[in-house]
Amino acid sequence: MTPPDSTPLRLHPDDVAAIAAAIARLLRDEPPPAAPLLTADEVASSLGVTADWVRVNGELLGGVRLGTGPKAHWRFDLAKARAAMTARSTRRQSPAAESAESLGAAVLRQAGWTPGGSPRARSAPEPPPRGLQ
Repeated sequence: MTPPDSTPLRLHPDDVAAIAAAIARLLRDEPPPAAPLLTADEVASSLGVTADWVRVNGELLGGVRLGTGPKAHWRFDLAKARAAMTARSTRRQSPAAESAESLGAAVLRQAGWTPGGSPRARSAPEPPPRGLQ
């Protein structure tokens, strides 16, 4: 029943179709359609970080790589990425500090350092033959 001082509500045909599809889905007990996967730039904009930070932390944010090469693009479910950011927000470091720390750890690993801070045990070089000492 419409109050006398207001105009009746009119729905756009597209809205009516979307409501009908949702009701039909509920009646058939189907899950709702999956959320669209977003690019690193879109996720970065929503989370307030840089796209580079999103790419570096793609796995932690629940991202999916499209391909296997070094330049493979990332796609993200925004709800999963937000949940990961919320879980990480209990840590004290900023995203930039964490990214720098990750980069530093990678450089140290390449140089042969272990997470404990000591160089990896490397086999000693073989001594030169006796005649060349």
